Amino acid sequence: MILLKNATVYSPEPLGVRDILLAVDRIVAIEEQLTVCLPNLSVIDCSKKIAVPGFIDSHVHILGGGGEGGFRTRTYELSFSDLVRAGITTVVGCLGTDGVTRSLESLYAKAKALEEEGASSYIYVGSYRVPPVTLTGSIIKDIVLIDKVIGVGEVAISDHRSSQPTLDELKRLAADARIGGMLSGKAGVVNVHVGDGPTMLEPLVKVVKTSEIPITQFLPTHINRNSKLLNSSIEWLSMGGFIDLTTSIGELLEDELLPWRVFKELSEHGFESQITFSSDGQGSLPRFDEKGDFVGLDVGKVSTLYAGEVGCHARNTTRKGPVTHHEERGEDLETHRQGHSFRWDGCGYRTLGSRSEHRHRDSERQNSHVEQRTDREGHVRGEKLSYNTLEKNCTWRGCVGEGPKACHKENCSLFTLSF
Repeated sequence: MILLKNATVYSPEPLGVRDILLAVDRIVAIEEQLTVCLPNLSVIDCSKKIAVPGFIDSHVHILGGGGEGGFRTRTYELSFSDLVRAGITTVVGCLGTDGVTRSLESLYAKAKALEEEGASSYIYVGSYRVPPVTLTGSIIKDIVLIDKVIGVGEVAISDHRSSQPTLDELKRLAADARIGGMLSGKAGVVNVHVGDGPTMLEPLVKVVKTSEIPITQFLPTHINRNSKLLNSSIEWLSMGGFIDLTTSIGELLEDELLPWRVFKELSEHGFESQITFSSDGQGSLPRFDEKGDFVGLDVGKVSTLYAGEVGCHARNTTRKGPVTHHEERGEDLETHRQGHSFRWDGCGYRTLGSRSEHRHRDSERQNSHVEQRTDREGHVRGEKLSYNTLEKNCTWRGCVGEGPKACHKENCSLFTLSF
């Protein structure tokens, strides 16, 4: 048996300093000041260390990804040791741009292999393209009959690499995923890759507004790729939707878009239970020029999930932790004391919280302005946006159009953010 002494425990709620008693592969007790007298007991001092449940990474290219720059740019498979080092115990695998040389059969086999090694593993059927590739010829059958399948993804929208799906195609896909989930007791979630195209989340908003499909059927990801996309998610969150932030961050990501910063800002306005993190591990992070031509890529790492998680503020915590250096990515990440819990349960099925009540930020009206950010060579990297706010009227940058857009709804639930 093993006794862990004086660990700071999150379960995932903060429990304070506790002792943890382990027997073989089970947690026997979590208590204050455990006294155990047993032969061959191993005692480990965990003072100033944090103990948390295993992380759940809901978007990983376990087979590898990429290929946007040709065969040589295909990324390699995930290894079980990568998950162990990152503290991840449950993983959801998906295909991406390449649904040709990467198959669902191989994805399923990889998920089974990870399970045999000790991880809980699940998969999405489909890829970037619509109609999606499936194992049985039917989304509904895949979700109902195949143990590992919990939804569809990652389906791409607002991206030059997507199949440019119509609203009717997205509706049918989501409806099939929903029925499959209902019949099997699974989430039936549709994991949606959102690119940097001008439509942003608009296709999903239109699907929800023109159909009976619940907004919670979708989980749009990569929402922190740029400020405009992040801002467009405010309407989505206010409608009761969920968003997913990507922790595998590239060198061009603005500081304001770091997952923990976004989580902190949105949590202050009631959206804490509507935000998830995923790593996009083993996925390619391609770079394209203004003509859409491939110029290079980075590779997502599951290890970034931990850096993103520990970077989140506790709800009532304001003291910042130390600045740490992430060796694998070479990035400076400012970290904080408490992690953020996922909205997926231990079976890999999504658990949904009730919609939060959203209110306008209490503040005086301010002048809107846009401040451009540039890199060392003078190229524009993004925009820092500020907005006006009134008690019943708000001014915000919508998901389409160039200038600020007035919203005059009597009980508008949109609030304002500055990034």
